[in-house]
Amino acid sequence: MTDPAEQAHRLRLWYTRPAGSFTEALPIGNGRLGGMVYGGVVHNTKFNDRIGLNIDTLWWRSECDRHNPDALQGFREGRRLLMAGRVKEAEHLVKMTMTSCPKEQPPYLPLGQLNFVFENHYYNSQLSEYTRELNLTTGIAQVSYVLDKVRYRREIFASTPAGLIVARYTADTPGALSFYADLVRRPFSGPSSRTDGRTIQLTGAAGPAGVRYASQARIFAEGGACGTCGDFIYAKQADAVTILLAGHTDYYGDDPTLRCAQDLDAVESQSYEVLRNAHIEDHAGLMSRVAIEFAGTEPATELLSLPTDERLQRIVKGREDPGFAALLFQYGRYLLMASSRPGTLPANLQGIWNESYAPPWESKYTININTEMNYWLAEVGNLAECHEPLFDFIDKMIINGRQTARKTYGCRGFVAHNNLDGFADTAIVGEPDGAFMWPLGATWLTLHLWERWKFSLDRQFLENRVYPILQECIAFFADYLVEDDNGQLLTGPSLSPEISYLLPDAAPAGICMAPAMDCQILHELLAALLEAASVLDKKDEYVTRAAAIKEKVPGPRIGAHGRLLEWQQDHLEREIGHRHVSHLFALYPGTTIDLAATPELAAAARQSLERRIAHGSGGTGWSAVWIACIWARLQEGDLAHEQLASLMRSWLFPNLFGGHPPGLFQIDGNFGATAAIVEMLLQSHRGCIWLLPALPAAWPSGRVAGLRARGGFEVDIEWSKSRLKSARIRSLLGQPCTVCAGSPVEIRQAGVRLDGERLGANLSFPTESGAVYDVISLDRDQ
Repeated sequence: MTDPAEQAHRLRLWYTRPAGSFTEALPIGNGRLGGMVYGGVVHNTKFNDRIGLNIDTLWWRSECDRHNPDALQGFREGRRLLMAGRVKEAEHLVKMTMTSCPKEQPPYLPLGQLNFVFENHYYNSQLSEYTRELNLTTGIAQVSYVLDKVRYRREIFASTPAGLIVARYTADTPGALSFYADLVRRPFSGPSSRTDGRTIQLTGAAGPAGVRYASQARIFAEGGACGTCGDFIYAKQADAVTILLAGHTDYYGDDPTLRCAQDLDAVESQSYEVLRNAHIEDHAGLMSRVAIEFAGTEPATELLSLPTDERLQRIVKGREDPGFAALLFQYGRYLLMASSRPGTLPANLQGIWNESYAPPWESKYTININTEMNYWLAEVGNLAECHEPLFDFIDKMIINGRQTARKTYGCRGFVAHNNLDGFADTAIVGEPDGAFMWPLGATWLTLHLWERWKFSLDRQFLENRVYPILQECIAFFADYLVEDDNGQLLTGPSLSPEISYLLPDAAPAGICMAPAMDCQILHELLAALLEAASVLDKKDEYVTRAAAIKEKVPGPRIGAHGRLLEWQQDHLEREIGHRHVSHLFALYPGTTIDLAATPELAAAARQSLERRIAHGSGGTGWSAVWIACIWARLQEGDLAHEQLASLMRSWLFPNLFGGHPPGLFQIDGNFGATAAIVEMLLQSHRGCIWLLPALPAAWPSGRVAGLRARGGFEVDIEWSKSRLKSARIRSLLGQPCTVCAGSPVEIRQAGVRLDGERLGANLSFPTESGAVYDVISLDRDQ
């Protein structure tokens, strides 16, 4: 790979002007605290600059039991009507009796912002040499500019070791720094005050019974003076200034004001350099695990000399920029590191960054695709620790989901639908019509625990954490599923998320029995429990029940037109080009449909996908990258790249945040893009490590190092002329390894050729834990 200095130069977002909006600002985060760096300079009517602030646990809350008291009766009667073919009656009844009271969940809210006024920064000042950047290698946002012949520099980062946001201000002229700053949360600011001669705070609560919060800012100056005045901190004629920002809530029962003070006091004696170095060490320890390069026709140095927003505009105009795809890949990893660390809540619809008190979709957890997509990259992208907040949140969801299973369905086990808020509320959300009545959300999330085991093969994790949850899932479905006249076990009332179909009289409907996605997720769940039981040598009632259920749950079906059916009947979609492709779950992220193992189903899935794309599907950032992942599973690299290019051309903001119409920020597209790129370069879901399964022509040469494969392997790959050159596999657990490269290869260990077992294009060989194996292409063109 390139040397560290050049790699750092490649891995940065940089601009030549301050951010004018939220989607131009640069995100920093430590999983718990998030910041948006605007890099303002000249004075506007209120302030020069601001740092937007978020904390993962600040959610509006109004404590109440949202379960509809008529839900259980409505569920039973709605199911009866559906199975009798009285769809519209069932739909109306289910909506009236099963949606929650109130229907909406509360939003994720901003912590506020720190506003700055620089006393010598005015409109008539002479500004030059301005740059603003986010270095993905260090996790530090930087601003540099010359104003009236003075060079000013700023560095801002969110430190995981310190639990703080740290901001550093310097100038090359002694005594040039004079400013004041305050914490605000307009229009919902709570009490603000100074707590001592260097610290200010802002406190309040999010709702009558809501989360209490506190933020504090403490200032230190080198040269000149600093202190507090009213609820401001200030610096006067200083040479350098450091500001430490703390934030807490009482989400976990803590006193937020006390916790802020403790965090600040804990690093009181540490220099800025110590804080900075500890942050970089922590950040680089995760970011440096994976390196990636794509070579293209444009000279890399020419493209790197362009600001990020200008590079993006070149792509919008149709120009190729493989290096930009590599940057986007690492940006997805960066954002997950910054919004999801052990001990925090998982990344929500906006990760951790939200400026609105009424954010789109409440910035919550949409679990019919979006939250799951946030974590597709975690294992393959070598950020397994960042997956853990989702697992902890699942534990919280299960507690609430048991109540919903009992009150709504009269069942054991647990259930969740299409949305969760920050408290993992599992009651059915009332809007929109095409999304609310989907009871498989908890099941899909549970499969993430199973995925972790597939990568780690941690038997203790499987036995103590995964298997009990799988058992409880099975308990729910054993009570919930209903047998039809053909002996099939069906889910329902349910729906295919967010899409409607047309009844014979052309009336639209969403509610149905056993949509394809339900059945596909169920098959993955049942297979997981049976495999887990085999590994753990379990022979309990859940194994018997799972095996019996698996025989009766409908499998994927092909309709009269050769397409994979989305519903049990061959309905026409109300919107053919819908953004969701839920009935293709079994292809990705599921594993039931496979190009080699189930070619007829794969062909039908392809026809379904082609039809949906031809009518406009992929018209959001996350939809485009989900389709890219599916194309990668079908080994269509160019078509996968086409969807990735669609994301870059149409659904990225200047700060590369993913977009959703109409002009809204939604982070799942960023995370999904990283997962799609991995899927194009490496797949391991069918028991073998497939090297370059969907390499597009746009990336003829390149290298990637540090990707993770199921079974406990870490993989490096190098290619040129669109063909494998070599790969390196590190065995972390000593498991047998099977490699598929699509062309002849040999395996070497420490330069010695190993004899493996060949079966078609696959080559299998035993490994030792900690050993490294080189895969060498025998292609003469290499």
